[in-house]
Amino acid sequence: MLVLIGVLEDGTKEVIAISDGFRESEQSWSEVLLSLKNRGLEHAPLLAIGDGALGFWNALRKIFHNHSRSFHHEGREDIYPQIHAE
Repeated sequence: MLVLIGVLEDGTKEVIAISDGFRESEQSWSEVLLSLKNRGLEHAPLLAIGDGALGFWNALRKIFHNHSRSFHHEGREDIYPQIHAE
């Protein structure tokens, strides 16, 4: 299952896409992102947060060529060293 959640300026979260996906592949994520573009999404997300599924990140770069802000949330001791220090 592939799920995309958007966050509005006021912090409200909305589910913007739910789709069956084949092992979180680049093709599956590309279809989801292209569907969003076809429904009117004109710009790349300001920020993308996800796990290590390479399919998502590859599709994001492929569909939104100018997307540059992303965050891989798992195992990021380099970002939060104080949490993992002791």
